[in-house]
Amino acid sequence: RPIGLTMGPVHRPVPHHPMLKTFTQMAPEVLAHLPVGVVRTVFAPRPRIVLANPAAARLLGYDDVEQLLTIDPQTLWATPGDRAFVTAILQAQGQMVDRPLQAQRRDGSVGWLSVSAQAGFNDRGGLAWVDVVLTDLAATGHAERALRESEQHYRGLVESQRDLIVRVDPQGRFTFVNDAYCAMFGKPCEQLLGQSYQPLVHPEDLPATQEAFERLWQPPYRVTIEQRALTADGWRWLEWEDDAILDAQGRIVEVQAIGRDITHRKLTELHLRASMQTVQQFESIINRSPAVTFLWRVAENWPVEFVSEGVRQFGYTPEDFTSGRVSWVGVTHPDDVPRLEAEVAGHIRRGEMEFAQHYRLLDADGQVRWIEDRTIGLNNDAGELTHLQGIILDVTERHRAERMVRQARAKLTGAREKERRRLARELHDAFGQHVIALQWQLQSIRASLEPHADPATLEALRELAEHHTELVHEIRRMSHGLYPATLEQFGLASALTQMVDRHQRNDVAVHLRCSEPLRSVRLGAEVEINLFRIAQEALHNALRHGAPTRVEIALTLSRGTLRLRVSDNGKGFDPAQAAGRGLGLTSMRERAEALNTQLDLTSRPGRTVVELRMPDPRRQTASDAAAT
Repeated sequence: RPIGLTMGPVHRPVPHHPMLKTFTQMAPEVLAHLPVGVVRTVFAPRPRIVLANPAAARLLGYDDVEQLLTIDPQTLWATPGDRAFVTAILQAQGQMVDRPLQAQRRDGSVGWLSVSAQAGFNDRGGLAWVDVVLTDLAATGHAERALRESEQHYRGLVESQRDLIVRVDPQGRFTFVNDAYCAMFGKPCEQLLGQSYQPLVHPEDLPATQEAFERLWQPPYRVTIEQRALTADGWRWLEWEDDAILDAQGRIVEVQAIGRDITHRKLTELHLRASMQTVQQFESIINRSPAVTFLWRVAENWPVEFVSEGVRQFGYTPEDFTSGRVSWVGVTHPDDVPRLEAEVAGHIRRGEMEFAQHYRLLDADGQVRWIEDRTIGLNNDAGELTHLQGIILDVTERHRAERMVRQARAKLTGAREKERRRLARELHDAFGQHVIALQWQLQSIRASLEPHADPATLEALRELAEHHTELVHEIRRMSHGLYPATLEQFGLASALTQMVDRHQRNDVAVHLRCSEPLRSVRLGAEVEINLFRIAQEALHNALRHGAPTRVEIALTLSRGTLRLRVSDNGKGFDPAQAAGRGLGLTSMRERAEALNTQLDLTSRPGRTVVELRMPDPRRQTASDAAAT
């Protein structure tokens, strides 16, 4: 559509020119002797003439049909207006009968022809082919009348357009403007004619406009330019298609321009460009960040659809993953894959769309790197989970530092427990034995004086002996508190059983619930002493401060997870206000961190729970050995 016509569905009547109905079925020798010219043009994949007869070649100034078949069919018509007119009529009506038009001959001269045409259309409603019958009007003396009719048809067509149509002379002065142009610029036709177009162009766009205007003096005599113009509604973006109009000698006499308002498109492009710059800046930030962004598709082996440049720190390229050469499952430590898949499946099943994971990754050199992965689930329009978006950080150094801290704490705890063990033995074996010996001596003295001493002396000796008996019990209790020999000899379950038995009172029931396998296995000295101390501190806190009637200690092992829980039905307390109040929470938390886990504490009136969960220590020991 050279001049931007917009046509809706129309009824296309059958053409009345009898020649159009039959010439495509005529034998070649019949076509060759027809007195009128016939031409068929097709439009796919490009406009070209596929059929013509000698009369058509003669009318258009060509030596033979073969020369005519090589030209662009758009050049048949002498002016852009005629080209636009023919296209518009055929697109709208499907046919044209006896229409006088100016044809461009081979030598550049112009001749008047009577043109009848019939069009065929493709599935999209566009022109597929056009059959044309040409008759020489000059030979019949109708040229002058044809000129007037053509100008009338052309003017009616142009004036009805919503697009902007203007003509200017070689100096850029208006020689014609249509109604749409006058309406857009808010000026009458008389005020525009004879004036230059340049004052209406934005100063920043004027140099490019002038340069494009100068290019019209060179083949193909057509340019397209985008510019801002000062309209009645302010500055608007316009797109112009300019065609030079040449006379018979090939000199430019006028320039015809067809324009349309593209302000909305330009603003959209500007917004899009700004958005793209923002996206590029965002991508630049991501790619320079030590964090790595991934997009996994929820499918077998978690195929990677996007990964940022940061993945190069592990010795891989983004293309390694997006091409499928390397899979994320393939670079994850094989010992961690089952756990990760189970965790992800659990999060998805529970509808948890944001979660964090820690695991090991093997870099391109086979070295172990510890990863912190924060993942978000993405749903499609139907609400189905289709992708996981993750941001991962290399926390290997942090993991090593944390392990060193744990090892240092373990050494400190070991040293402290060793000293407690020494003190317990000294208290029990040395001081305790001396007190027992003194008790026996007191009893012996009392027995020897009993026949002769007065009752008051004997009563004083008896009370002194009782105090020594209580002192012996206290020494034994303190010795056990410093370091339970049962823990060292028989393990955690036995030590907890002994502790529960020692703390039974008439007003408080203390119970122990222990998984049967844990009664006969050892969990390692570090794990056992830390768990015992946590349970011991939690029990003492409950008895001292909670006023409970029931305390339960539970030690369970299920599905590879060891759990220690101390609960009571006392008055409770506010955990946020408990720090620094002598409840031993800091010590319990430090012991939990030494075991590479966390202590969970919840409390309210009637219910206080101290809980710790950790992987089976027997498996964890093997895993830590492999990680180092």
